[in-house]
Amino acid sequence: MFTSGQRVGVTAAYTGLRWGELAGLRWGRVDLARGVITIDPDKGALHEVGGRLELGPPKSKAGVRTVHLPPFLVDLLTEHRTGRMQEHVFTGLDGGLLRRSNFRRRVWLPLVNGDSTRGWAPVHPGLHLHDLRHTHKTWLIEDGVPEILQYKRLGHRMAGVRGTYSHVTQVMVDAMLDRLQRRWGRSLVAPKGSGGVTTYGVDDHTKIVCSQFAPTTAEQPAGEDHRRAV
Repeated sequence: MFTSGQRVGVTAAYTGLRWGELAGLRWGRVDLARGVITIDPDKGALHEVGGRLELGPPKSKAGVRTVHLPPFLVDLLTEHRTGRMQEHVFTGLDGGLLRRSNFRRRVWLPLVNGDSTRGWAPVHPGLHLHDLRHTHKTWLIEDGVPEILQYKRLGHRMAGVRGTYSHVTQVMVDAMLDRLQRRWGRSLVAPKGSGGVTTYGVDDHTKIVCSQFAPTTAEQPAGEDHRRAV
């Protein structure tokens, strides 16, 4: 059984969604029958302005996109939706909107650093939620996903001739989803190993395995995602 924090983490790792896109995601934008999430151009991200939470557009025009889900994640979100009446996919304890600072303090830090009062062992101390976006990008590279699909999936714009003449096909998407599904299957049985393999997860059923160490500093590289991590 997954906790709310684990569901957020697994969804982040296997979609590459930004924090605001996860926190602002509404069930009306999740098509479980088709296995896709669509980021709304007007209300596709949750923003905190002057301490007030409000829905608004994603970070850039490229952020308006369709994100395909591997089968296991469709099943996970289907289970997550059962019995829920809230408009948003991920909510706070009271069913309200997720506030980043509260989620970090109450859910994320205990999850990754461990919490003896809840019987949670450390997962990966110092791991930021945003690091899972880096992890997802790395997985796509490892799995040989075409660069144009990497850009589209993460909500980035590919500049120049490559961006003009490159297009995503269903063949590319199907191959990517198959590899993500296989990766999830391997993570359920793969132990924490050496040689650069890191395992994220609370127990054997919620592992996320990546052969790239996620960054542990609060600062992120320059680019469209230049911002402080969670």
